[in-house]
Amino acid sequence: MQNLRIGIVGCGGMSLSHTLAMTRLTGVSVAAVAEPKKANRDRYIRFSTRDIERRMATDRSFRKAVEKARKLTADCVQYTRYERMLEREPLDAVLILTPHTLHHGQILDALEAGLHVLVEKPMVCTTRHAEDVVTAARKSGKVVGVAYQRHFEPDYLYMREAAQSGKLGRLEYISLVLYQNWYSPTKGTWRRSPKWAGGGQLLDSGSHVIDAILWVSGLKARRVFATMRRFDARVDVDSALIIEFANGAIGQVTIVGKTIMPFSEELVITGAAGVLQYRQGCLYHYDVGGKKTTPEVVRRSKSTPVVNFVDAIRGRAPVGAPPECGLAAARVTDAAFRSAKRGCFVNV
Repeated sequence: MQNLRIGIVGCGGMSLSHTLAMTRLTGVSVAAVAEPKKANRDRYIRFSTRDIERRMATDRSFRKAVEKARKLTADCVQYTRYERMLEREPLDAVLILTPHTLHHGQILDALEAGLHVLVEKPMVCTTRHAEDVVTAARKSGKVVGVAYQRHFEPDYLYMREAAQSGKLGRLEYISLVLYQNWYSPTKGTWRRSPKWAGGGQLLDSGSHVIDAILWVSGLKARRVFATMRRFDARVDVDSALIIEFANGAIGQVTIVGKTIMPFSEELVITGAAGVLQYRQGCLYHYDVGGKKTTPEVVRRSKSTPVVNFVDAIRGRAPVGAPPECGLAAARVTDAAFRSAKRGCFVNV
């Protein structure tokens, strides 16, 4: 496939990020965009925000990437409805970057149109919808990926290999804590709307950490207990989950969305023969004697969801985060929402 024609559904902030990542690729063009809001379409075509302009003024390499991105977006056809874009444009693939509750229908429509699909997290909002996507993806034979960037980060790849190869022994306890000021920036946005978001932070940035704990460990969740707090929002903001795994291990996921603390993420994997601790970009290994070392992690050229997506379409790499990952995350979040409502453990 010489030139890959990509359509973008949804011109929010992630459309800018993924297009910047596309500047690393050759033989790729953004042929069309579909976005109901003219202001969002205009911003995407101009490829300009205050943050972009500010960074361009001091970062030469970033400025070059933006210049390439502007060439990618300069001639794309604009639509207000994605259905018309799918009908009229000879596309090869689409990026779905819309509010969460729209993903399910848009993924199925794109697959029906014979296109490869990369979708932002969460893949969908319910287990039933996730099962639909997995089934449709398998029947289509097309590449379907979920934009979970941790699947391409060297530290996470190292932890996954160590956890699943037996280097840590039998896994016994896994803890992931996320602190993020999610509450304030989402006021007045679709992310606070049950209609468009399907939930709160657990389905939003929380989807990344639910996926991470499952993907890194390779364990299957058996049941979940959860408690959540909304404050004055209509959706969950803070969440605390206990996950029991099929092998007997226990998992803990804590998501704090109302905080003045800067972004912080910590993952600890405890095994019978060792422990890995990842915190704020630093990775440590503790052996059975308690000795702490810093593992040598291969700092290969880092891929991204969209780079991997294109490589997978061209047969150069497997899909980094297939729809089965989205299904696994949906099963846990579904169980968490039911548990928080009932006040008891819920089977996954």
